[in-house]
Amino acid sequence: MQITINDQPLDFTLERNETLGEVVREIKAWLEGSDLVLYSVKYRERDLLASPAEQWEGTAHTEVEELAVTVRPTAELRLENLLTVLEYLELLDRSLKEASEAGLAELAPGFAAMVESVEQVAPGEPALERLSALLAEGEAGPLAAWPSERVQEARQAVEGLQALVRRRLERFGDPRAAALELTESLARCRGDAEQVAPLLQTGRDKEAMNAIIRFSDLFQGVGGVLHALGAAGRPLRSLGDRSLQEFYTEMNGFLSELLEAFAAQDSVLIGDLMEYEIAPRLEQLGAALGEIA
Repeated sequence: MQITINDQPLDFTLERNETLGEVVREIKAWLEGSDLVLYSVKYRERDLLASPAEQWEGTAHTEVEELAVTVRPTAELRLENLLTVLEYLELLDRSLKEASEAGLAELAPGFAAMVESVEQVAPGEPALERLSALLAEGEAGPLAAWPSERVQEARQAVEGLQALVRRRLERFGDPRAAALELTESLARCRGDAEQVAPLLQTGRDKEAMNAIIRFSDLFQGVGGVLHALGAAGRPLRSLGDRSLQEFYTEMNGFLSELLEAFAAQDSVLIGDLMEYEIAPRLEQLGAALGEIA
């Protein structure tokens, strides 16, 4: 089986994995403790994660030619999730305002997911607990029969949740806060980069691959933060004696070398590039962002 992660080939063999279910569990294990989340696992354009597990998890891996895995940064998915929650709350408020039984019924299947999303950013939020109680099945009754006070209380709870979600979203719109978060991520990533060579030398290929994937995704996110800083009047003008453009040109060159080393399965070159070229530059970038934050 050929496995790709974010279109990059996985150049080692999974151990003792006989079914697709075991393969997916192994991939999830690689991502534990990282800043990445398993987003999709596609086989012949079918996303396995969007299908009932019993339909595919028992399939022998020898029957699968290629598995395309996509991982995404946790922060990116958290932002998308909050936007989805905000949209859901707006539709819920409209249904309550208009006493729309059909609208409320349409939203009902997604209520549990909304609750789970809010609890991740605000455990024990009183407005969420009150809204859940008001909408509890068997207790609420037909929406048209609700007293006006009950409708108003539910809408106030929704309004409180909307305000909470918007406050969380504001953090993502603050480039200085984003720079600080990125600085912390770069520090962790630099430590990971320095460990790639030892990991490869001791046969811990999966951990090494995990570190490289984290670096690749993190570096892709750097450009957006730098652009936002520039738009906010706080550009990152230079890194040591190099301009930002020169720095990016260097890093892209090392990324190209890294891809070539992967294609050649040259673990020595991969380790050297990560430890001696990429890790020091991550430190420089983190220090420059730290000064802004």
